[in-house]
Amino acid sequence: MENLNFIDLTYTTAVILFLVGFVGGMVSGFIGSGGAFVLTPAMMSLGVPGVVAVASNMAHKFPKALVGAHKRNKYGQVDIKLGVVLGIFAEAGVLFGKIVCKLTGGKVNPLIGAAGISAFPMAARVVQAQGQLYDKKNHLLMHAAGVNTGGQIGSVVAAAVMLSVLKGMGLI
Repeated sequence: MENLNFIDLTYTTAVILFLVGFVGGMVSGFIGSGGAFVLTPAMMSLGVPGVVAVASNMAHKFPKALVGAHKRNKYGQVDIKLGVVLGIFAEAGVLFGKIVCKLTGGKVNPLIGAAGISAFPMAARVVQAQGQLYDKKNHLLMHAAGVNTGGQIGSVVAAAVMLSVLKGMGLI
């Protein structure tokens, strides 16, 4: 794997990063989520490698989600049982992916799994860029976008089915 370099942090770059973070935070605050569609491309345009840009956004999503869940729990708007069930199924999905990778001898391209993250168009571009670092003949953009689109639609359908089943069982 190619070494990841940090960007050259000049005064101008620092100011731009501050403004990008401020705008991303404002967008995220106004609509409740979605700052990554501002932050990731902006950081990449400043020279931050795609993997680092996506990871930086993931690092702020988890604490933000925890704070939001804690605040909403005070108002009785959090279903703890549903959260536990979602967590169990998320972990089961990760383990299933690892099993499939082992059973196929590693022939499953892990970059396609990376396309399933929530930063919809950006994830496919990051997968394309990372794939070409290893092999210039890799053309994964359309495959990654297809997986991402299918993942988004599949997530909505699966969530609706799961909520219906859990409600039918009297768990929610």
